Amino acid sequence: MVIFFFAAAVPAMVASGVAVLVFDRLIDRETSTRASRITREVNHIIREERRRVSAKLEAIVTHETVRALTLKLRDANGLADAESLAADRAVAHGLDVLGIAKVAVDDGTSEILSSAHLPMSIGDPAPPFASIATSTTPVFGFAHELVEANPPKTVPVLMAVVTLSRRSARGAPRLVVYAGTRLDDRRFEDLARVADATLVLTSADLEPLVFPQETEPALRARALERGSTIRLMPIGEESATKGSPAELRIYVHTTGLEEARETFLELAAWLVVASLLVGFIASRVVARHITRPILDLASAARKVGAGDLEVHVTTKSRDEVGILVGVFNGMTREIAESRHRIQRAERIAAWREVARRVAHEIKNPLFPIQMSIETLRKSYAKKHEKFDAIFEESTRTVLEEVRALNQIVTEFSEFARLPAPRRTDVPALDLIDHIQRLYANRGPEASARGEVVIDRADLERRGLPTLSIDRDQVSRALLNLVKNGLEALPEHGGVVRIDAEPMVRGGLEGVTISVSDTGSGIDAEHRAKLFTPYFTTKTEGTGLGLAIVHRIIEEHGGAIDVESVVGSGTTFRLWFPAHPPDVSQQLEPSS
Repeated sequence: MVIFFFAAAVPAMVASGVAVLVFDRLIDRETSTRASRITREVNHIIREERRRVSAKLEAIVTHETVRALTLKLRDANGLADAESLAADRAVAHGLDVLGIAKVAVDDGTSEILSSAHLPMSIGDPAPPFASIATSTTPVFGFAHELVEANPPKTVPVLMAVVTLSRRSARGAPRLVVYAGTRLDDRRFEDLARVADATLVLTSADLEPLVFPQETEPALRARALERGSTIRLMPIGEESATKGSPAELRIYVHTTGLEEARETFLELAAWLVVASLLVGFIASRVVARHITRPILDLASAARKVGAGDLEVHVTTKSRDEVGILVGVFNGMTREIAESRHRIQRAERIAAWREVARRVAHEIKNPLFPIQMSIETLRKSYAKKHEKFDAIFEESTRTVLEEVRALNQIVTEFSEFARLPAPRRTDVPALDLIDHIQRLYANRGPEASARGEVVIDRADLERRGLPTLSIDRDQVSRALLNLVKNGLEALPEHGGVVRIDAEPMVRGGLEGVTISVSDTGSGIDAEHRAKLFTPYFTTKTEGTGLGLAIVHRIIEEHGGAIDVESVVGSGTTFRLWFPAHPPDVSQQLEPSS
């Protein structure tokens, strides 16, 4: 009887405990993933707003009226008299700015000279934000700005402030210019809706800047009532400000997951009680009937914890075990659906970015094409004596830009519809020889700044294995890396070296092929974005080359690593498994 008791009770308690730990880990992982994704998007929004307000501030500072006023204040002895101050205000009134403040020295007062969005504030004391500007370098910060006086209305803004005329020993006043851009609630609302969360962007005094318009205690209480998990995420270094920093508070809604967890805990408790009773009165058959589904459930819970959300536990039982299995299956299905919704939202955002980039890249060649055609039409209409030369130059320009358009379309098409690898058995050494021959056949212009070298004798001694790869795709990836390496070499020349060695990774035999250059190297900030689509540091190109390389490597079940030292060079290491397990039975005969 004691044996049956433990046989029924212990597995139920162990499985329930393991499942609870797995569920808690899943909830924490999902919460952290959403919070991190939101933080990245908010940082991106703040960076865009900083660029926008910097451009506005630059336009104000370089305005001829502001320059004249700055010179006048620098030449002043002490505070300007009433007539001069009124004249200055009249001059500056027409500027399209958020505000211009003149800060007095003797008594510490300040006065607004101009305000395009709120003219009636002219003559009022300048806001405290103006006092943080102490140099000609802009200072950024977050604040609430008054945009309507009657009734009073404020909006959250990202501000930039700069001092144009510094104080002098004689007590001359200084001119402070500040500009701002309104933070758009709708972008934050869309982001929160997609991630199923509540966002609050607060200023340094914890006053909410961006929706919802609730106090922090009320928002926290409501979030806790909804079963939300609170995450405090400071805005990243790129978005931080010396003047008035901001902090992002994320309330990730986990109501559904928490309810499923509570239901599971309740059912698990009932299951343990039932198991204790069954242990006293049931036979071995009854014990096995209960223990088997629990063990299956524990195994499935571990798989879910490892990220497999397609797992499904089947049981014919209709008792508490069957209910528990049903709740578990429902919870994993809900998590999978939530992940799919987020993935769909990310795909939509990615397509929007693609559309924006395509429009931008295509627009650049269209302008010279248009100008060339207009020049031809005008020259033809005027019967210009040099029409033949103009025709030759204009048509050459059109053809060059059409080729550029074709290259842009080709790269976008290849990135969007890269075919599945057509694998054949290719000796690794033959692949490297093939790459060197291809580059050697491109003529002297291909090696004008350097040469591509390999130590074939050393490679032969290493006994490189045969790879199961798509020869064309992998050759294209390697050629792209060699081309980038040559372009990175200094003008006085250099070397791009191709090397390879056998390597076991993840229990699979394979080959690591490295492409090294002696160029200028890549700094850490750019290295982290190398394989991001559309990222490029070049003046030409779409930024898809390395993204396509990364995709080819992943499609072959391999991996790519980058090492770089600024001033010394860069090394790309590509690892390919000799025979990936999922394709070992699907090889095409080598041609």
